Amino acid sequence: MSVFIDVYSRKIVGWAMGRRMQDKLVTEAFNQAYNREKPKEGVIVHTDQGSQYTGA
Repeated sequence: MSVFIDVYSRKIVGWAMGRRMQDKLVTEAFNQAYNREKPKEGVIVHTDQGSQYTGA
């Protein structure tokens, strides 16, 4: 499972699930969050530095 959370509101803005943790999940969750929230220029994305995030 890959989840993107808005740190300010603590709302889940994007997520994806799969049998294996792959970079595809991260991309799907990020795209969902981006399309749902339409962030303004300058948005910052923090990760836990997992291999899926460095691969995406």
